[in-house]
Order: sequence, then C-alpha cells, then structure tokens
Amino acid sequence: MRSYSLLLAVVLTAALCTAGCEEGGVAGVREVIIFNPLPSPYRGLVMLNVRFLDGEAFNDTLRVWGNGSQLPVQLLNCSYSPSGYYRSCRVVFPVTVPGTGAARYRLTYYSAPLHMNFSWAGLRVSRENL
Repeated sequence: MRSYSLLLAVVLTAALCTAGCEEGGVAGVREVIIFNPLPSPYRGLVMLNVRFLDGEAFNDTLRVWGNGSQLPVQLLNCSYSPSGYYRSCRVVFPVTVPGTGAARYRLTYYSAPLHMNFSWAGLRVSRENL
C-alpha cells in the first residue's frame, strides 16, 4: 500500500524594497507557509504554482530561502511575457515540516536582472582537473 503526504501551502505577497536593488528594480517576496496536518514529520519536495504580473519577476531571479539559507530550486513549465519576465512557474523545492506543524519559506524575485559578483574570466577546464 502506498502512502501519500498531505500538505497545505499558503502564499502571502509583499514588496520588499525599491532602494538598493539592482538596476533600480523592485525586490519582491512571497512568504510561503507549509502546514503538515499529519502526526509524522514531512521531509521531501513541495510544488507550488506561482503567477506574476508583467514586469514583476525578471527571468532567472527567483530564489527560495528557508532557515536563512538559499535552497535548491527547480522551475518547471514556466511561461514568459515577451519582455523576458516570468508570467507563471511551477516551483519545486525541498522542505522539512514537523508533524502537526508548519514551516515558513520565502520566495524572492526581482524586477530587474541580477548581476553576480563573479567572473568566468580565466576559467580553465582541463582533463587533469576532472
């Protein structure tokens, strides 16, 4: 017999900042609260369907945070507006939720491209490095 977990997710939306964001963009956050009504803890993946307004979340700026750390995330079935912004995505990420409890996660995104503080200049891959 196969067992299934039943989780409930509540997504709350708010804007974070306008000052100090890349390229003068706006940062956004969606608070995600995962409820586990079962008595045993749940440790596994959750899948959220998320929709955005045009110009709200630029491509490749979605991040998921839990316990102060960035979590690995997989984006599935994303649709985009012609301007390069996300229209909708299915976001998959790992969670740990106590039995008959809840856990809070944050999905962050930006309205402008993110600029990373690293460079690929000088990168050299050779057989000896593998």
